[in-house]
Amino acid sequence: MRPARQTALEKVLPQIAIESPEAALDFPFTPEKVWLEIGFGNGDALAHWHHEFPNTGFIGCEPFINGVSNFCKLVANDDLKNIRIWNDIAQPLMAALPDASIDRVYLLNSDPWPKKRHHRRRVIQQESLDTLWRIMKPGALLILTTDHQSLAEWMLEQTLRHSKFEWTAKCKADWQTPPEGWLTTRYEGKGAVAGRSQVYLTFRKVDCE
Repeated sequence: MRPARQTALEKVLPQIAIESPEAALDFPFTPEKVWLEIGFGNGDALAHWHHEFPNTGFIGCEPFINGVSNFCKLVANDDLKNIRIWNDIAQPLMAALPDASIDRVYLLNSDPWPKKRHHRRRVIQQESLDTLWRIMKPGALLILTTDHQSLAEWMLEQTLRHSKFEWTAKCKADWQTPPEGWLTTRYEGKGAVAGRSQVYLTFRKVDCE
């Protein structure tokens, strides 16, 4: 790890680390909304949103310390009150979140696990969708992106099959065009240079039993 990242990690993470899943919502203020990002990578999007929406609380989950350290470097000089970081896989934290506590969930360019025998490791499964539906507020958005065609098809099929999420797309452009105000992350930019097309899938929680 580069010295600048190590210094930022040591300075920032103790201030924003979630010590136990049950404490994920312990912000030092009452946020107007709470957004959850699963696997934030280098933290580009999370750092951007935290600046743009200071009254929103952000929970970021990322198991890899290099990504966490880069995020800490990006926000080292910021007011950190609206950020909480879980440096582990997201599932234990999601399981501990209260019902209807999250206003928006992001899963951006997650690992595609391209081999068929590894598909069970993909984040979007029926079980994870059950948990997401439980913790999301009525009408909350689930935003999934990828530049891997097989994963895009998998996430769409899994989420539509779940039946408690409504796909918001009305035409082809809706999943080919980034939402208004979208930040292109470094990973997404590299994919575009390599000729890969990004897919943007937005679903809304259906408030039903």
